[in-house]
Amino acid sequence: FANILVERTLSRQTQEKLNEDLTSAEAAFLKHLAEADGGEAVNIAEYTELQLLRLGMVDRETLRQIRAQFRKLDTSGSGQLQMRDFLHEHHLEALDDSAKKPDGGREIAQSAGDNKEQETAAPPAAPPAAQETAAEGV
Repeated sequence: FANILVERTLSRQTQEKLNEDLTSAEAAFLKHLAEADGGEAVNIAEYTELQLLRLGMVDRETLRQIRAQFRKLDTSGSGQLQMRDFLHEHHLEALDDSAKKPDGGREIAQSAGDNKEQETAAPPAAPPAAQETAAEGV
């Protein structure tokens, strides 16, 4: 019962924070993100980055490290990663095999005594805006 109360309280607090007006510093940061892409629009990745920072769920150093890892994996410099850029070959094969199954890739994992049901199907493709990366210099 206590977990439900805590969960509801945290959910309410998160919603309240998301609905608050941006501070002038947050607005300036959002403008920086938009201008880094050469415009005034903010994509979903940039918006998510701002909100995660506002909620205290991530810090700027962690975001810097994620961006650095992304740039390392993005050997073509395209600003996008292909699944082959960060998944091992056996994962790609498993995803390809599961997509061909009539049950959509739902199978029972029987490894190391684990009898839990697992999803092996590829997740739905993200919308194009979600595939974009957050701006540099945060």
